[in-house]
Amino acid sequence: SIGKDMATSSVVTALYPCADGIWIGTPTALMRIGRHGGRPEELVRLPVVKTICMNEDGCILAGTDNGIYRYSPAGGECTRVNMNIAWSSFRDRDGNLWFATDNGLLVLRQGSPISGLDNLPPSETALYTHIMLDSRGRLWLGSTQGLVLMPEYAAKGAGSIARRFSVEDDSSHIPHNKIRNITEDGDGNIW
Repeated sequence: SIGKDMATSSVVTALYPCADGIWIGTPTALMRIGRHGGRPEELVRLPVVKTICMNEDGCILAGTDNGIYRYSPAGGECTRVNMNIAWSSFRDRDGNLWFATDNGLLVLRQGSPISGLDNLPPSETALYTHIMLDSRGRLWLGSTQGLVLMPEYAAKGAGSIARRFSVEDDSSHIPHNKIRNITEDGDGNIW
């Protein structure tokens, strides 16, 4: 549990549990609680940490209001690796890190720099707020312009043409274009 001091003095904006403990994002910092508990330790000041994930070499990537930062727990160094505001992230089964950002979808493949994908449906105003890989290997993106599905992700490594579902599309049955969270239930339904 997060101690009383943490709960009353900070808002938690992101959590990432791992073998070493729990990484915590707040509006002002990246923090960590060790696997044996204790008080949260502030590691580096960052503006509004929205998402946290770990890359293959054990470094933490924190998506913030000021871009994506790489924090090395071993050396304590923190560097900005991308200037996009990142809202959500995940690590796929191949070890690639995905980021839903204000400017589209970014991927960090092992051994490569962060790059964008250009096969999303065109939109000049879509802000991507959530990203999820379902049990069938389909990549789902929540955005301010509806829900995006990349159906052939599993077979083509995100090379498929995406489909956008929106309020304007009568067949999509979504109540609003602002999709902030996506989840899959035990029967494989997407919510």
